[in-house]
Amino acid sequence: MKLTTDVIVTYQDAEQEMFKHTMDIDTNYSNYGLEKSWITDITKIVSSPDNLVKISVCVYDDDNTPETVQWINERLTNIIKKNNGKYFFQPDQRREITKEICKEYPHIAKDTLSHTEWLISQGLDPIEENFNYNLIESFNHERIDAFKKKYHNLICRVFSDVVNDKDLEHIKSEKVKSKEIDLGEVA
Repeated sequence: MKLTTDVIVTYQDAEQEMFKHTMDIDTNYSNYGLEKSWITDITKIVSSPDNLVKISVCVYDDDNTPETVQWINERLTNIIKKNNGKYFFQPDQRREITKEICKEYPHIAKDTLSHTEWLISQGLDPIEENFNYNLIESFNHERIDAFKKKYHNLICRVFSDVVNDKDLEHIKSEKVKSKEIDLGEVA
């Protein structure tokens, strides 16, 4: 069976690269063996393996046959969900698969800085960047959204100097939508 994947490769010191990757898949492999074989095959054809930072993959390509799409849905989706289709090669971001690939092929990502070193090289504070990332991620949560809807008026009064009109309209429209849903469920 042939699997065609859309691939985006991110490098430390070069432009991103996008291409289609096709390979013959041995469907008898374990999930781990399949994933490792697949990502290893991609790393072998990237243009600058020594400063590889990330490989992002999308398996839903138009070139895949219906049989392949069915197999993707049954088997490959679970593999992709584990990493969200992203494979990091920065030393402090690697997971088991990428660690093994870099161990077996030492030229891959040999010049890639750790994420922390890269932030410092860009004049950024790693602790502050990590805090900002986690803060943003925590606000993208449905419990936070429910809180914002419930306490809309309080938020507007307290933070009116930092919340612009567009933000207020968005919050109001979300509040109206949630009331419509609640009223619709009652009817």
